[in-house]
Amino acid sequence: MLKQVQYGTGSRKGTVVYTINGSRCIFSGISGQAALSTINAAEAIVRAIVAQEKVEPLALMFFDLQTRSGYASKGPGQFDFNRLDVHVVGHDITVVGWITDECSDDDRELFRQYI
Repeated sequence: MLKQVQYGTGSRKGTVVYTINGSRCIFSGISGQAALSTINAAEAIVRAIVAQEKVEPLALMFFDLQTRSGYASKGPGQFDFNRLDVHVVGHDITVVGWITDECSDDDRELFRQYI
């Protein structure tokens, strides 16, 4: 099941859909060009998800599924899938890297309408 959460402030708000399976949280932007890209808003997205789920950020591994729903440069069926390298110091969340990862068939099926 996919959930939704908004991130950002002012006119640069965006929406992601996400799922949590065990310690894996996969999210995908669905706001198109109206919002900050998920890459540029990664910290805000992590904060929004952990606030909504009431979990600590280090309890989850975050994955960004970049699709045509969030990036005009992606055509139908094209996507990138990255694990976020998240660092937390106190209440500060910083994403310091994006590591290319393999998106499973099950995850692709779950997000099919956005890919």
